[in-house]
Amino acid sequence: MKKLLFVMAVLFGCTTVSYAQTSFIATLQHEGEFSHYYGAGALKSAYNAAADGDIITLSPGTFTWSGNFVKGITLRGAGIDATEPTYISSGVDMACNEGLVMVIEGIRFNGEVRVLNQGAEQGTIKFIKNWFSSLSARASSTYSSDKSVKVRLYNNIINSMYFDYHAYPDYLFYNCYVENPRCYNSSETSTTFVNCIINWTNSYADAAYSLNFYNTIFNWTWGSYGGTDTNFLLPNTATCYNCLSINKSTLFNNLVSGGNNKTTNSAADVFSAYRKDYTAGETFSLTDNAKTTYIGTDGTQIGMQGGNYPFNVTVQYPIITKFGSDSQTSKEGILNVEVEVDGK
Repeated sequence: MKKLLFVMAVLFGCTTVSYAQTSFIATLQHEGEFSHYYGAGALKSAYNAAADGDIITLSPGTFTWSGNFVKGITLRGAGIDATEPTYISSGVDMACNEGLVMVIEGIRFNGEVRVLNQGAEQGTIKFIKNWFSSLSARASSTYSSDKSVKVRLYNNIINSMYFDYHAYPDYLFYNCYVENPRCYNSSETSTTFVNCIINWTNSYADAAYSLNFYNTIFNWTWGSYGGTDTNFLLPNTATCYNCLSINKSTLFNNLVSGGNNKTTNSAADVFSAYRKDYTAGETFSLTDNAKTTYIGTDGTQIGMQGGNYPFNVTVQYPIITKFGSDSQTSKEGILNVEVEVDGK
């Protein structure tokens, strides 16, 4: 990534224009034109002005939010491992409108992200390279199993996940880390994990729930939290192929569908440098021996470095990292503006 510094002299028609300086910037791209919004509430202002198909890029900083995301926009942050990340501090409700695609990338969500089933036809939400304090699927009182929002997740870190009763989530997880997924009775659509790592310290997966796992690693660390292993098994409706269970030799015993699943007793035999909780710079890479011992359905290693979307949280678009200006124009009506952009 390269940092580019732009110093611009902007000519105004008057000589004393005051300018509010801020480190919080939301840039809205609409049909080739750019608009900028400032302050902690800049995201809300940019979203209100956005139309389907627009792009909103957030600078580093902590942004506030209220209301629902429903538009087919692309929302970009600075990246979860950036020196100064982009945070959204409040809870966020999302329910993409019918026929639209919403893309969310490079953001750290400190509040719960709730994907809503609103009982009407909905579109697709793509989460790419985000960090979630909590991710949930929630149903309104008019839920419908055949109209659920489709959620596709790539290279995300999810510290807690909860699927509510009758939320009917249609989720596909690719190369994601998921802590404590809690899945309740919602059987009419399925949730699939491909090349993921699932770290369980406590969980519940209802027997009626349709779960599919491919090339996924399960790390069972219940005892380290003082709980009791109650002989938890994956429900017999789940499907597992080419998966690995660490510290839980009985995890797959209840399965009707699946094959080539393995167990081992130590995470140290599987990961080259594994920490239970995600830390900046974590790659979830396997040991050299594990890379050749545990092979997925596609012939690549299982876990988050295998498959079609090897884990990487570096964003590939420019980010405004610094914005400043003189407090007023010169006598000639010129305002000096300094913008620093971190990009490829």
